[in-house]
Amino acid sequence: MLSLTCRDIGMVDCEFVATGNTEEELWKKGSEHILRIHGTEDADITPQFKQKYSQYIKYS
Repeated sequence: MLSLTCRDIGMVDCEFVATGNTEEELWKKGSEHILRIHGTEDADITPQFKQKYSQYIKYS
């Protein structure tokens, strides 16, 4: 299982944790959360975003 928190990528007031069995699933859930909760219209998880934040993914 993979997980990534908003807090780890700088959203210190957000307790959301995206989880998934694959990175693709994790990024999809994260993108949906960004759009729904943070109201960002640009919720696409770009290759640059993945490169910058993949270091914070936790594997269990």
